[in-house]
Amino acid sequence: MTAKKRTIFVIAFILFFSTFQAQNNKFVSSKFKIERQDQDRATVLIFLNPTDGIYINSEPKPDIKFNSENVEIIGVKFEKTSKNYIDTDKPIKVEIKLKSKTISTLTGQFTYFYCSEIEGWCSKTTEKFEIKLK
Repeated sequence: MTAKKRTIFVIAFILFFSTFQAQNNKFVSSKFKIERQDQDRATVLIFLNPTDGIYINSEPKPDIKFNSENVEIIGVKFEKTSKNYIDTDKPIKVEIKLKSKTISTLTGQFTYFYCSEIEGWCSKTTEKFEIKLK
């Protein structure tokens, strides 16, 4: 195998496995909660807890998608550290509008990048979530 083919194979391998990781990984644990503002507005709070030496990237920004067309994302807010990582001492806040009063559970996918600054690598993960509305 030529060096060029080997390089292409390695890049394809890395991209394939970084895209299809399990939703819970050994580097970051997560917790999803919801706070109702009123009948049709709420804030989803995402708490990320990385292990020592792991950081959550602020760029590219985390991405959240809901499985229902009856949920509209109004905004996503998070605070950054001095090194431009997401401040994991505070939750990521996703402000949403509920377009239906019959929604009892929110499901979707949350995608973000986490990195080891010391070891010099980053990885993408997508987590599926389910939040019961009260």
